[in-house]
Amino acid sequence: MLKSLKILSLLQLSEKIKFKQNASISDKLRLLGKFLMAMAISYGVLTLLFFVIFKVIFFQPSIHLFTFIVFFIQIISIVTSTISLSDSLYISKDNALLLTYPVKHIYVYISKLIVSYVLELMKSLLFTFPLFMAYATINSSLFSAYYIIGSIIYSFLLPLFPVLIGAILSIPVVYFNKFIKKYNFLKLLLTTLLFVGLLALTIFVVNLLPDNIRIVALFNSFMNKFNDSLHLINQFSTYSGFIGKAMYGEKVFLNTLFALLSLIGVGVISISLSLFVFFRLASSASENSIQKKHKAKNVAHKSTFLTFTKKELTLSLRNIGDFASNYFFLFIMPFVLIIISSIYVRIDRNALGVSMTYGFIGLIAMIMLAASNTASATAISSEGTEFVLLKTAPGKTSNIVWSKILINFAISLIFLTLSFIILSFVLKNHVSLPLLWIVYAFILIIDFGLILWSIQLDIMNPKLKEYANSQNRSEIKNFASSITIGCIVAVIFSAILIVVYLFNFTIFLLCLILLGLALVFTAIRLYFLINYMNAYFNEIQL
Repeated sequence: MLKSLKILSLLQLSEKIKFKQNASISDKLRLLGKFLMAMAISYGVLTLLFFVIFKVIFFQPSIHLFTFIVFFIQIISIVTSTISLSDSLYISKDNALLLTYPVKHIYVYISKLIVSYVLELMKSLLFTFPLFMAYATINSSLFSAYYIIGSIIYSFLLPLFPVLIGAILSIPVVYFNKFIKKYNFLKLLLTTLLFVGLLALTIFVVNLLPDNIRIVALFNSFMNKFNDSLHLINQFSTYSGFIGKAMYGEKVFLNTLFALLSLIGVGVISISLSLFVFFRLASSASENSIQKKHKAKNVAHKSTFLTFTKKELTLSLRNIGDFASNYFFLFIMPFVLIIISSIYVRIDRNALGVSMTYGFIGLIAMIMLAASNTASATAISSEGTEFVLLKTAPGKTSNIVWSKILINFAISLIFLTLSFIILSFVLKNHVSLPLLWIVYAFILIIDFGLILWSIQLDIMNPKLKEYANSQNRSEIKNFASSITIGCIVAVIFSAILIVVYLFNFTIFLLCLILLGLALVFTAIRLYFLINYMNAYFNEIQL
C-alpha cells in the first residue's frame, strides 16, 4: 500500500511542480535557498503588518485575535482546496491513466489527497509559519521555545484539515456543476440574483454610515464590538480553534488531542464517501472530456477571429471553477470599492487625503483587475495538448492570442464600468465625478496593458503539458508572476495619480497627463507583445 501511494503521489507531483528525484545537490540547495528567501520576505512583510496593527493602531493582541487569524486562514484554505480538489479528483485528465493502474481506486484517491496536502503545505510554510513567527515577534510575551516548536508542528497539521474537508465538499460541488451545465440559463440567473442581492445589501449598509466619521471617537466602541465579534466567530472555529488555543498555551494537551480527533473524524468521513462516489464520478468526467476534445478538434478547422472568440467565450462561461478562479476578484470588485471608498471619503481629510481618495480607488481597482488577468497569463498553457492542433488551423493563427485578449478585456471592462457607475451614484456628494471618470479611463488603459503583459508571459514560457496533466491554472508559474507584476504596476501608477493630482491642474490637463502616461505604458506593452509573439508563438511545441 505505502509503495503504491508513494509511486502514485510522486508521479503526480512531478507533473505539478519541478520535482526531480535525481536532482543534483546544487539544484536542491538552490531550490531550498529560493524557498527560504520567500519565507524570509513573507516574515518581513507580516512583521511590518503586525507592527502597524499592534504598535501604530494600538490593537491589543489576544487569544481571540490569534484564533481568528488561524480560523480565517483555514476558511481560505478550505475554499481553495475544495475548488482544486473538485478538478484534480474528478475532472483531471490524468484520471484516465491513473485509474487503469493495477492498484485499488482508493489508493488513487488517497494519493490525490497527499498531492493536494503537499501543495497546501508549501503554502503553509511560505505564509502560515512566517505569520506565526511574525505575530510572536511583535507580541514578545508569546515568544518561547514551545511556541517555535508548536509553530513548526502546527504548520504541518493545519493544511491537512482543509484538504480533508475540501475532499468532502468537492462531491456536492461536482454534482452541482454537472447539474448547472445542463441549464445555462439557471447558471446565469443564480449568478445575477446573487450579485444583485449582495450589491443591494452593500449599498444599504453603506448608506447607514454617517457623513463625517471621526476615527478617534469611534475607535474604542469599534474595538469592543470587534472583540465581541471575534469571540462569537471563534465559537465555530473547532479545529483551528483547538490549534490556536494550544499555541497560546491554553490546555495544550487537550486542545491538541481534540485537533487530532477532528482530523481522524473528517478523514474517516472523506475516505468512506470516496468508496461510493470517487470512481463513478472520476470515470464519467474522463469520458465527457474525451467527447469534448473530439468536438473541439472539429471546430478548430474554422479558423477565423470570430470563431476563436466564440470558443473563448464559451469556454470561459462553461466551467464555473475556472471562471471563479479567473474572475472572482472582478465579481467582488464593486462591493470592495463601494465599502472601502465610502468609509474613506467620510473620514476627515486634508488636501493630501482628498488626492489619496482617487489614488486609493485606483490602487484597489488595479490590484483586483491584475488578480483577474491570470486568464491571460495562462491563456496559451490552458489549451494543453490541443494548442498544437489549433496552430494547424487555416488562416492567421495568431488570432488565437487576440481573441483571448479580447475576452479577458471585455469581462474586465464590464465589471470595471459597472463598479464606477455604482461609485458615481454612491459617492456623488463626496468626489468630483469628472475626475472619477478620468481615473476610470486611466485604470482601463493600464489594465489593457497589463493583459498584454500577462499573455506575453505565457507566450514566452507556456506550460502545455503541465496544464494538460493537472487542469489547474493556479499551478502554472505565470499565474503568480502576472499577479505580482500587476500589483507592482498598480502601486506605481496609484502613486503617480496622487502626485499629479496634487499639482492642482485643470481637469483637461489632468486628463491629458494621466491618460497620456497610461497610453504610453500600454503602447510599450503592445510593442513588446507583438515582437515576442512574432519570435515565440510559432515555436511553441509540446
